[in-house]
Amino acid sequence: MTPQELRIRIGAVRADLKAAYQANHRTTFDVIVEAHLHCRKVAGIDSQYGELIDTLAELELQLESVTARILLPYWRARRIFVADLIESGAVRGEENIERTATFMRLIDEKLAGDATPAAESSGEDDYLLGLLHPAIIDSSWPQYRTGHLRDAVFNAFVAIGDLLRTLTGLTLDGKPLVEQALSLQSPLLVLSAIDTESGRNDQVGFMQIISGAFTGIRNPKAHSLQHDLTPQKVAQYLVFASLLARRLTEASNAQSPEA
Repeated sequence: MTPQELRIRIGAVRADLKAAYQANHRTTFDVIVEAHLHCRKVAGIDSQYGELIDTLAELELQLESVTARILLPYWRARRIFVADLIESGAVRGEENIERTATFMRLIDEKLAGDATPAAESSGEDDYLLGLLHPAIIDSSWPQYRTGHLRDAVFNAFVAIGDLLRTLTGLTLDGKPLVEQALSLQSPLLVLSAIDTESGRNDQVGFMQIISGAFTGIRNPKAHSLQHDLTPQKVAQYLVFASLLARRLTEASNAQSPEA
């Protein structure tokens, strides 16, 4: 195939992968997410989008061969994520270990002449990862590790909305979603015993906190690419989002939403 034909096919497969991913997640789909999904597939952790990922990877390799140009951003991101998976002990089973080792050799070959240093996991990163809720890790860790700070914060609070919808079956967003899910009158999720004053305060307080997070953190990040974020600030946002996610997943279900 010609380079033009390969780019057209890559665009079509990537669009299909994006549609499949965003049917389950409302977070941004970009090269970082694509690389993260690819590494999880290689390591045998997640094969939900396996066929699309395999097809896309094969087409990209063909394009590199035809054009003699390495898609460096893709391989740099893959280098980071496969290293994270290995260091966390997530790669298990002989077949997965062998496949991951082969993939690492391929990454090294692709980046042999790349002057950009590899981002290494630090003790601080490991500590932060241990504080994060799985929903926030899935939505934001890839972006945080690769320096996409605005996307990391935005995705974290989009993930809170997705989590609320998953737990309640509601299709609302923002303040209406939070208020219907956590209302004192007919809550779908109960954070504390709302037959006590302390429990009611907890319920109302977190309802206001989550609603405020959507208004003050998520929405501004959706409307501008400008930001003053630093890795430290983003880490604090991700821990905050993880607290909210933990409270929601630990809540009890009061009732199901009406059809």
